[in-house]
Amino acid sequence: MFSECSNLGNLVSLNDDEQVLSLNEEFSDQECFLSEVTRPDGNVGQIKFSEPEKFEDNVADISEKEFLMARCGKYYNLEANFLVKTKIQRKINHWKAQKNRPISILSLNFDSFPRNYFRRLPQTLRLLTTMGFLDFKGFQSVAPSSVENFLGLLTGMETSTVLRKCAPSSPNSTFDACPFVWKYYNENNFVSMFTGDDSPTFSWNLGEGFRRNPTDYYTYPLFQSRGKFRQENSQSRVSQLCMGQYHPQKFIFDYVQRFLTKFEDTPFFSFVWNKVDFHDSDYFGRMDNDFALLLQAIGSLDILERTMIIIIGSNWTNYENTQNVTHGRGFFERPSSALFIRAPQHLFQKYPHEDMKNSLELNTKRLVTGYDINHTLKHLLVLNGMNFQENVTVEATDFSTFELVSIFNFLPSFRERSSLLVPVNEERTCADVKIRENNCACRTNRSVTGKFY
Repeated sequence: MFSECSNLGNLVSLNDDEQVLSLNEEFSDQECFLSEVTRPDGNVGQIKFSEPEKFEDNVADISEKEFLMARCGKYYNLEANFLVKTKIQRKINHWKAQKNRPISILSLNFDSFPRNYFRRLPQTLRLLTTMGFLDFKGFQSVAPSSVENFLGLLTGMETSTVLRKCAPSSPNSTFDACPFVWKYYNENNFVSMFTGDDSPTFSWNLGEGFRRNPTDYYTYPLFQSRGKFRQENSQSRVSQLCMGQYHPQKFIFDYVQRFLTKFEDTPFFSFVWNKVDFHDSDYFGRMDNDFALLLQAIGSLDILERTMIIIIGSNWTNYENTQNVTHGRGFFERPSSALFIRAPQHLFQKYPHEDMKNSLELNTKRLVTGYDINHTLKHLLVLNGMNFQENVTVEATDFSTFELVSIFNFLPSFRERSSLLVPVNEERTCADVKIRENNCACRTNRSVTGKFY
């Protein structure tokens, strides 16, 4: 259970269907106000609060607002509404006319998430097994830092290539031009979402993030508003961690569940980043009940058999020397991140001749990386008859040369990356898949002659 940020409970309740924000009963006799939180396009860190509006009859219309701050005296809540803008409504309308809908993607990602941490989540582990998740025991991080690993997963490229081609390492550089896989899903009418806290790890500490929202729903401005609110209310003892009355991790889990319910009938691509205090294994264990409840909620929705769910994390080696064994942790598990994947039965029924189920099970015992996940996500797109524009070669110095990738020319397997829907090469080495030597847990034995002590 996450630690409580307040013993008072939430100030407000948000109704996604009616698009109203209601004061909860214990605050109904107080003078309370609502402000909208915005970030103008083109301004990475500029956060604005609108003039406070008083709640009328304890209710506020939020039909044209996405991010909100409710205040009652010294107490406040941050809330996120699923504002359906014109481009999102077009996507919803597009799929209403389609009989066959593609597989959606839900990617739940955790910072510093070695395999041994999962032993602290017994409820979650039992539920993952019951729901049919596959445990990829050979999953390896490709680099020592979280942002490098997830850049590989999201772009299919090494960090050095990303910086050279689309995000030069300079004080004002952004990642807007980079080929994140969610762009391909966006272009094919999936509703897209990227949510997560504003920790330095994924605040794009190699640059300034995004000048324009990278996905349809992007909560970074709301998390950033905490810092601005603290600056403007330095005497109010505003928590550096909490989202008002919410713990940030609970906020993210609730937001994910609401998103899945809201777009249950529309294909989506969602990338969820979780970081708060996960370097502390004891804290990680305290989220067991909440994580299990989220999975149970997902399991109760119709989307379960139309969605590929990926649970993944970065490694631990950025915070501990891999040669330090004073805590009894094994050499293998520290550079090995947890990876669990659940593919929907709809996928296997739609492509029975592809033997995808057996391939996924086989690959749980093969060396796999985030590059493979990226290639799998692209494979799913072309299987659904969709296409995307991709750079001809990752060695090119810019994005000037593209080709249209479709089911007719998509290659599911290369030396350095492979779709997990086909068998991964059993003879793979860390060098093949661009894992740095000091991150490789798959070293072979070496003969030694003479004394070595």
